Amino acid sequence: KAKKRATGEYFACKYIANTFDSVNGCINVYRELAILRHLSSMPQNIFTSQLRDVILYSPDDTLEQARGIFLFMTFEELDLN
Repeated sequence: KAKKRATGEYFACKYIANTFDSVNGCINVYRELAILRHLSSMPQNIFTSQLRDVILYSPDDTLEQARGIFLFMTFEELDLN
């Protein structure tokens, strides 16, 4: 759960660590992003959270030092009990 300071809106936040350590890791993240983007574009989709933003985590803001990816999606208050 993350809060956008400017608007006070809450988002679900998912961090995927060590994304770029292997080719398979890159492929898996790319596949997940492609599916989320496709599902987010469907107006009648009520089963998945909509992807709002993707942020690359890098200590020095370069692609060569990238460590992971943050995915921000709509936050849904749900109780699975």
